[in-house]
Amino acid sequence: MSRTPSSVVVLGMHRSGTSLVTGLLGRLGLFLPSASDLYAPSEFNPRGNQEVMELTAMNERILHALGGEWSAPPLLSSGWLDEPAVAALREPARAVFDRFMGTRPWVWKDPRLCLLWPFWQQLLDEQPLMLLVVRNPLETANSLRRRDDFDECVSVALWERYCRGALQAAQGQWVAATTYEAVLEDPDGWALRAREQLAGAGLGLPDSERSPPASQFAERSFRRTSHTRDELATSPWVSGEQLALYDTLCALPEVSDPFAGAGDAGPCTAWATALLEERRRGRQAHREAQRRLHIAQGRTAGALVRRAVRRLRGR
Repeated sequence: MSRTPSSVVVLGMHRSGTSLVTGLLGRLGLFLPSASDLYAPSEFNPRGNQEVMELTAMNERILHALGGEWSAPPLLSSGWLDEPAVAALREPARAVFDRFMGTRPWVWKDPRLCLLWPFWQQLLDEQPLMLLVVRNPLETANSLRRRDDFDECVSVALWERYCRGALQAAQGQWVAATTYEAVLEDPDGWALRAREQLAGAGLGLPDSERSPPASQFAERSFRRTSHTRDELATSPWVSGEQLALYDTLCALPEVSDPFAGAGDAGPCTAWATALLEERRRGRQAHREAQRRLHIAQGRTAGALVRRAVRRLRGR
């Protein structure tokens, strides 16, 4: 395995600042596909979420093949990569990646990669630097409530699943870590440190004079809520296991070579695992009901067309 990372994968829970960090890395000179290939800016991502639409759609297809989706992720067994429905997506997934990410060093962000990086690691001849973006789960929950109307318990459970997945994805890789608040407190200083860290890891970037100020891209107003660790520790929706996980994430080094482990963050929270599995089953049943409805509607429409044709022929 090469000791020099070829590109950057940004990992972190949805609504944790991964879009902001990815956009800043793009402004530093890492390759991002053109704006027409990315999701457009929105009320909840005024600078855009920096995700390649077709790659994100592919990741959602992989989750669907496993009976889940981003907001109701599946429990991944040891053999999930060999599931026929997953294996069938390898060739189209590689084709999509090659179409959009052919320039190195690239930066790729999709929170689903916290769960699905093993799939892509099999496909790609890459050893990227894994950049983990950490945000207090109470802030993430507030953001998901505004955007998706999620209950706090669901958001915290998702935060745990994605963050544990990110730690697993980083095993054996170069890794960097940052907090969302650190980026927003001093965007220009953060960008300067990021440039130095990436250069130290062997990723060459254009001269700093060519990079626009990070403060033009990142605004403190993006962080609408602020919560402390003490608030996290006293929240009724946060378990001891989740608090330990947060502490582990916050203690990650800025850069290591390679990332050997995160220490003992404790076991997964039992209630969070059960909640997400029940949610996954419900969402799966909903998708199946919609599929059957569409089939029934198609048959009904086809019958109406055939009836109309027969009437016209009978005239």
